[in-house]
Amino acid sequence: VVFDLGDRTRSRWVVPFGASGLGGGHVTDQLDAWAAGRLLPVPSGPVPPSAGSGVAPARSVPGGAPPGRIVAEVGVGALGLTMTRVRPALDAPLIHALVTEPRAEFYGMRGHSVQDVEEVYDFLEFQPTHANHLVWHGGTLVALVQTYDPRAEEVGGAYEVRDGDLGFHFITAPGGLQGRARATAYRSIVDWLGARPGTRRLVIEPDVRNTRAVKTARALGFTVDREVELPGKRAALCFRAVH
Repeated sequence: VVFDLGDRTRSRWVVPFGASGLGGGHVTDQLDAWAAGRLLPVPSGPVPPSAGSGVAPARSVPGGAPPGRIVAEVGVGALGLTMTRVRPALDAPLIHALVTEPRAEFYGMRGHSVQDVEEVYDFLEFQPTHANHLVWHGGTLVALVQTYDPRAEEVGGAYEVRDGDLGFHFITAPGGLQGRARATAYRSIVDWLGARPGTRRLVIEPDVRNTRAVKTARALGFTVDREVELPGKRAALCFRAVH
């Protein structure tokens, strides 16, 4: 899957046995394209949930992390963070507010509507190569974090991907943690990502024009390896080994 966050119509995918697997009604729809190495356009519109998934709808709690969605709790000193899975139908308005602010110009979604955002995260919800989480400090939203397998993104063609590489993007919430608390939260998030099973190295690729992000990456222990050309940007390819 090659997913373009800025323009979904440019996204492409292909699977050998249909989106619903061997037992589904579309098992041979993409087989010829898959065998030929061709990618197909991603269907427009929201992706319906799988029948019988056994996942109950989450209940949103004003001012805090919704129950039943917590995937991790980490802390440094008195600063405790809670990570929750993104549920697109519930979280799209919140995410939309983050990614359409002027400060989010490098996130590539400023022109998206709430529905666009929901569709993007609906699609990503079903990709085994991607995961999306909201980070909370008590009742305060701290950040949106997306992790990905670099092989599933354009950056995977710009360097030799190693087993154990984990890429991520994140955007912080305005009006949340400030100063030293924000810096501590950044470190906690990066440490949490690095502690995930099988992770050996963290990979990020901020736009070189986003000097603040590059500076923050260095402060968090990332090394800028080199600059690479990616669709829509010249990126600083950064790595941080996981010890």
